[in-house]
This record gives sequence, C-alpha cells and structure tokens, in this order.
Amino acid sequence: MLSPGLLRAHLPPAAPPVTRRSFGVGGAVLPLLLASPPASAAEEITRRAYLDIAIDGEPAGRIVVGLNAEPGAARFAALVKGEAGASYRRKAFTKVLPGYVEHGGVAGYAGGGEELAGKAGEGLAEGTVGLLVGGGEKKKRLVAKKGRLEMVEEAEGGRNGTEFVIVVKDGGLAEGEEGEVVVVGRVVEGREVAERIAAAETVKENSSSPYFRVAKLIGDKRAVVAERGFNRPYSKIIVANCGLLD
Repeated sequence: MLSPGLLRAHLPPAAPPVTRRSFGVGGAVLPLLLASPPASAAEEITRRAYLDIAIDGEPAGRIVVGLNAEPGAARFAALVKGEAGASYRRKAFTKVLPGYVEHGGVAGYAGGGEELAGKAGEGLAEGTVGLLVGGGEKKKRLVAKKGRLEMVEEAEGGRNGTEFVIVVKDGGLAEGEEGEVVVVGRVVEGREVAERIAAAETVKENSSSPYFRVAKLIGDKRAVVAERGFNRPYSKIIVANCGLLD
C-alpha cells in the first residue's frame, strides 16, 4: 500500500481553475481575449468642441461636445472655430421644445462643402448633438388671381445646414418635426447647462387658434411672424464663445 506521500507524488498536478477570462486545453489554461467591436464613424469621438453659454448677459456654463468622424462634424467644427468668418459666436438659441433645444445657426452661411444627408430626428438619445437640414415644406394658402381666389402651394422654411439641436431627453424630435438631423456628436460635459436652456420660459404655441389658422390660410404676414416666435425663449440665450479644445 502506498503511503500518502508517494500517492501524491504519482498524481498529476491539479489543473488551474477555468475562469470567465480563460479556458482550459489539455490541462493548460490559455487567456481568452475579449475584443470590443470597433466604433463606427458616427460613434467615435475624434475631437472636442466647446460652447460657452450666456443667458441674458450672464455666464451660464460650458457645454463640451465630443465630435464624431462624420462630414457633418467637420462643418460644426468649422463653425465653432469661426472659419471663413462664419461662427456660432454671439448667435442665439431660437427654440425650446419638449426634449430638445434648437440653435438658430448662422444666417447667410455659404461655407460650401458637401451636401449633408440627415435622418429623421425621433428616437435620438439624450445628449445627442445634430445639425438640422431640409425642413422646407409646401403650404397651401389663398391668393387673388385675376379677380378670383385660388388655393396655391408655396415653399416655406428650409435650412442652411448650420442650425443645430441638443437633445435633452431621450426620444429626440417629434416625428416629422423640424426636418432631418445630421448627428455630429454628443455632449460629454455640461448637460446641466443644456438642461438650464431647456428650462427657459418660452412663447406659447397658438397654432390651434381659429384666428391664426384663418390668418395663415389667407397669407397674413402677421401669422407668419407669430409662427416664427412660437417656442422662442423670452430670455436671450446665446453662444458667448466657442472653439475646439483638441
């Protein structure tokens, strides 16, 4: 009969335990390499832009946007840098709606570059930053022609690709609202500043009023002016300064 010591000497060495990060082959333990899938161009952050916000002339904080590698992000970066004399600096946020805030962009922008193709804005996650494109629509109104009233369609609205939105609540834009969105990145710092913008009091929308509907139908310019003011913040909210951090 073998003594306990001799018995242990004749037994093979115990295999190390197999963990979730390793696997056993013939008693040996090999590491299991867990590789993450590569980030897409729309998700990868390549550089950071900053927007210093002021509300009624008082500093309200800084929003830092992590920009992706898509063409729209290049345009956004050029506008925060002020290339070719076009910049978001001293330009205002023009709309505050449930779920997102909208910056009015740079009027008369002619920076060129490729035409941007956007997607529907609904379903965007909180913190998403995107340029608005398209949005023009044909609307019917009554006009007088040769002594008769006729219903005609006219194009209204449309964007120049510099207006942008910051999503402050999961869900993004309502279906069919405000054209399409070209995602340029996401807020990496200063979400509380964006939420402060979203908390601003605004001009209430009154498009359901029968008086407004009639005025819009007959092409009353006062209705057009009033519509442009819907959801506009009473406070003056601007990008006081902006640029690239890296």
